[in-house]
Amino acid sequence: MTNRYNEPLYQIAAMTFVVVLPLTVGLAFLGPRLLGLAAIPEWMMATLLALGLACIVTGPLAWRWFYLRRKD
Repeated sequence: MTNRYNEPLYQIAAMTFVVVLPLTVGLAFLGPRLLGLAAIPEWMMATLLALGLACIVTGPLAWRWFYLRRKD
């Protein structure tokens, strides 16, 4: 019986999550400082919301791939 968590969909979601999560956190904390801004502008907030949504959607799929796949 094959394990469905070994499918490429889960691997793609896991790699997306691994890339997007640090990018979101880095942009939220370091973005305004590096750009010399006093507050988060609208375009950055929209970007953070989109990246956060990607984290929420890919998070459960990434967990399934990292922990439930077979390591044959």
